[in-house]
Amino acid sequence: MATLSVGGTTVFDGATLQSGAVLTSATFPPGHVLQVVSFETTDAGSANPNNSNVFLSPSILMAITPKATGSNILIQFNWGGEINSTNLVFNIVKNTSTLTTGSARVNALGTDRWMGLTAAMISHASDFDSTPQTASICTMDKAGTTKDTLINYGVTVTSTANVTIFTNRVSGNTGENSYERLASSIILTEIAG
Repeated sequence: MATLSVGGTTVFDGATLQSGAVLTSATFPPGHVLQVVSFETTDAGSANPNNSNVFLSPSILMAITPKATGSNILIQFNWGGEINSTNLVFNIVKNTSTLTTGSARVNALGTDRWMGLTAAMISHASDFDSTPQTASICTMDKAGTTKDTLINYGVTVTSTANVTIFTNRVSGNTGENSYERLASSIILTEIAG
């Protein structure tokens, strides 16, 4: 039978997959997934980003400690809730800086609060009582990483209007018949650069 070895460590001997094999000095090709971390919450809350940039409440935060230098981080975010206005955008914050998506986003929050990675989907019925909305972001942080240096990612919302955003709930109630409850999540995937 054939044997599969990686970096001098046998991981498959032809009959049995070896458990507990740890690769400590392997080099993975670009595009290889190095790790995935995730966070999901069904906690309900609300935030008021009136003329400012604020974190969602409850916070949608996740940290990752890269396993390699030069990796890219794929960020996937899903939100469910209700907003009393369409005048709101979502962004991703890395440590203390808003991620940019090119020169058009540079300093966007300083001069243009309408720049965001996404906005909430407008539902078919906007009764603002029990008709939830959704928002999703899928973006790549290509800034490169430093091995073993913690990176924190979070989701913020911004608006120049008097807006309330309800996370994982609708505005009318926090969960009973005809008043939906939802879940929000963030997934971080480290990809070898």
